[in-house]
Amino acid sequence: MLPEINISDVQETSSVGKSFLFDFSKGDFVIKDGKFVEIEGTEVIKQWVNATLRTEKFKYFIYQDHGVEIEDILESGFSGELLKIELKRTIKEALEVHEQIQSVSNFNFTQVGSAMNITFTVNLTDGTSFGGEINV
Repeated sequence: MLPEINISDVQETSSVGKSFLFDFSKGDFVIKDGKFVEIEGTEVIKQWVNATLRTEKFKYFIYQDHGVEIEDILESGFSGELLKIELKRTIKEALEVHEQIQSVSNFNFTQVGSAMNITFTVNLTDGTSFGGEINV
């Protein structure tokens, strides 16, 4: 089961470069008028965050240095505060490797039935920030 991810809107940063918009719900790049839709600035970082949070670290050999360990943590039997600490750790470790991300902060955990909603703030090196959300 892939986690649900929500990255909120923010101000743009210009030193990130360009990429192509990927629709994670469809599993394909977005094409408009026969061309890939380009994104730049903070939108590139948001897309990288989204992809990183959807990638289970160590699941495949290629993902040794990228992704989160959410499946392992959920299967570990951790509960309560220890579960929250480990989820926070894996999210911070995965995202703070990006050169434009200064820190990940303001974690909030909300239990919704058997699932948990985690919200947080991604703080960029240019002083801007945006909200992130993952449901596990």
